[in-house]
Amino acid sequence: MENGVKVQRSKVLESEEMGTYKRINVQVLFEGSITAFNEIVFALKSHQKYFFIPEIEIRVTNRRNPTTIRTTI
Repeated sequence: MENGVKVQRSKVLESEEMGTYKRINVQVLFEGSITAFNEIVFALKSHQKYFFIPEIEIRVTNRRNPTTIRTTI
């Protein structure tokens, strides 16, 4: 939780061979601020390895005080 994002759950899904590459599918549920989540996505996309987010779900944890989000990628 160095950047303010807490990993609630992670799950490794079925992997796929794609020619010379191997696609490793994972599902991760994060909780934290939108700024912290943006920093994580930027760090992942800036990494040497190819990173792709095919689906993302973002929910506010408290509608009256929408400072924390739950994000599933």
